[in-house]
Amino acid sequence: MAASVKIFRAKQKYICDIDKGPYSTFERKYFADRFQVPFSPSGKLPEPFPQNTLPTMRSVCALSLIQPSRVDDYMTALFERFWIHLEPVSQPKVFGKVLAEVLGSVDEAKQVLRKMGEAEAKDLLKTNTDEAFRSGSFGAPWFEAVNDKGERHGFGGISHLGLMCEFLGLDRGADRAFRSLL
Repeated sequence: MAASVKIFRAKQKYICDIDKGPYSTFERKYFADRFQVPFSPSGKLPEPFPQNTLPTMRSVCALSLIQPSRVDDYMTALFERFWIHLEPVSQPKVFGKVLAEVLGSVDEAKQVLRKMGEAEAKDLLKTNTDEAFRSGSFGAPWFEAVNDKGERHGFGGISHLGLMCEFLGLDRGADRAFRSLL
């Protein structure tokens, strides 16, 4: 038994180290089609991929401190710029422009950009990151769900939405996309 575990671990490490691009592309397209989530018509990934989103995440935290009601709009706009228009949202010139569009004001966007360099925004991002690790998150997307019994559980990846729906006791029967999930 010990030998088979060692072999499995060796194979598992090898599998994790190989290029998963073709499968990731298939999975991304499959779930995007199934749930009608828009992605770039070309099917290409944004360049570079992955990106260092630390500055972008700080801008989200700064916005949440200044205008929390606009965070969802900002996240939606960042998603669109990154996954549909393939723009590098990790770059301040890109996320700064997105902020100005979402807020409808260059001056308000500059206020957020200043705030993201302050300790309060940096501390909020650190707190959020620590909380993600405490909840068991190992990447994105990560969903933390609480069911009717008050039980909390995390789910990693879009391919686990079915498990999350089951955990939450949601009826998946009426929706073809959700019905297809395990």
